[in-house]
Amino acid sequence: MMSATFLKEESGFTVVEMLVAIVLSSIIIGIAWQGYRGFQQVNLNWRRRAALQEPARIILNGLVARLRYARAILDYDETSLVFLDRFATRKKVTARNGQIFIDGHPMIARDAVKAHLRFTFFSDDAEVNPVFADEKIADKIKMVIIISNPKGEKFNLETIVHLRNNQSHSAEFSSAVW
Repeated sequence: MMSATFLKEESGFTVVEMLVAIVLSSIIIGIAWQGYRGFQQVNLNWRRRAALQEPARIILNGLVARLRYARAILDYDETSLVFLDRFATRKKVTARNGQIFIDGHPMIARDAVKAHLRFTFFSDDAEVNPVFADEKIADKIKMVIIISNPKGEKFNLETIVHLRNNQSHSAEFSSAVW
């Protein structure tokens, strides 16, 4: 007598199928996690850059607003500028100790960033000193702000302010910020 053995068909997954599904799911989750972490890093870098840009823009906008109506440039070097404002009041912009000051008052009240400023005057794209009458009169001024944080990250922002001078060094300013 022959005995017949019948296998019941059972529905479900085998151990091998489960292991394959777990391995594939782990790989997909790992790839997605790396993409998420990369996105977080890019976002963090952009926020750090924006935190450095903000004080630079505040400084440049403040300087352009004051220089736009300047009547005369009295003295300057690479890190300071003395001018007469629209009310013929003497104003001095100075960069020292990582801060930028107008008449001794800081333009930004942040100890977390250091700001450095450079002025360069140009006439027909050649550098000039606008104070001396025997030289050409400057037709534009380039201002460069360098902002850095304690981690050593730096950001440069510059603007070129175009001057329309007459022989008495009175000036009208317009600007473009990049």
